[in-house]
Amino acid sequence: MADEKQKILIVDDEEPIHGLFEVINRRALKGDYELCHVHNGQEGIEAYKQYKYKLIFTDNEMPVKKGLEASLEIKQEAEKNNHNVTVALMSGTIEKKDIPDYIDYFLRKPFDVNEAVEIIKKTYNKS
Repeated sequence: MADEKQKILIVDDEEPIHGLFEVINRRALKGDYELCHVHNGQEGIEAYKQYKYKLIFTDNEMPVKKGLEASLEIKQEAEKNNHNVTVALMSGTIEKKDIPDYIDYFLRKPFDVNEAVEIIKKTYNKS
């Protein structure tokens, strides 16, 4: 029986970002991961509660709930359940110096896909 693929949650209201991560997964990561796509921070929180993702990439500027707000709730939920989650914030409107400590990685949009690949490999300890 094949190993179950590691899952990554992508939280963004822009469809091209979801498509970009699908391409990254297929080309740079050989399809090794299962991507789950949601379109706002509230959906991200609900998805995290359902399946305790180890890695989440989230935009900040989204309808319903912003990425920073959702990330804080997810980190609090993870801590409450003794679970480790890595959050990478993607934004073109926030400066790196303004990123709170609970964010593990920051990708300035538009970002280099190699940065995303490195975050995934570090999170899952793959070289």
